[in-house]
Amino acid sequence: MTTRQHHIADDLRRSIESGGFAVGERLPSETRLAEHYKVSVPTLREAMSVLKAEGLVEGIHGRGNFVREPHRIPYAHGHKMADSTLQVSVDVRRVKASGVLPSLLRVPAQSSLTEYEYVSYLQRSALSMARVYVPRSVAKLAIPKPSLPRAGRSPWGDDVQDLLAAAGIHVATTVERLVSRLPSTEEAQLLRSTTPVLVVQRTSSDAAGRIVAGAFVVLAGDRTEVIFTNHTHVEAPRGTR
Repeated sequence: MTTRQHHIADDLRRSIESGGFAVGERLPSETRLAEHYKVSVPTLREAMSVLKAEGLVEGIHGRGNFVREPHRIPYAHGHKMADSTLQVSVDVRRVKASGVLPSLLRVPAQSSLTEYEYVSYLQRSALSMARVYVPRSVAKLAIPKPSLPRAGRSPWGDDVQDLLAAAGIHVATTVERLVSRLPSTEEAQLLRSTTPVLVVQRTSSDAAGRIVAGAFVVLAGDRTEVIFTNHTHVEAPRGTR
């Protein structure tokens, strides 16, 4: 049986999809909407949770609920981003290998790492977060000051590979593992959504098979396209060489 909150969610969804509420527009307060639909505020919040789970609405603490930007970004590690509307910030720090990082990077626990954190934004909404780790035993990369968001930067941490190359470390193989899961509390707050996220676990190795970098890329599952490109070597027919 369809519940009252789902009826409300259906009505608000139709209003959003028909343009009754524009992208980025603040919805009426929950109290006003509850009065309009003649329901309690908790019931109205349950309806709003349905729309947030669908990625149609995002809540901003202290400001209210807004119609979410439907923009989608392609994940394509190693390819220059064509979307100049994205602003990407980067923060760099030294951390210790803990949790899954020792096994990911094949280093002892508590080993010193350089962590690069990239967050991409479209206007006021975060779309992705990437954390790239380089063991200090591989390369002692510099720790610059945090960078303000700017356009033209890859949100996937592609420039770390350039930093490694400058240090004489060349990536020969990259392996990516894609999983879908519910967001952590930190990820839900950053992405302003409770929809499942796509997580790319990436490891890069040199020609000797040593892991030189590892990464976790967290993508808003309802706003991301993942692009896979395979290059196949084709032998020329005999007699044509």
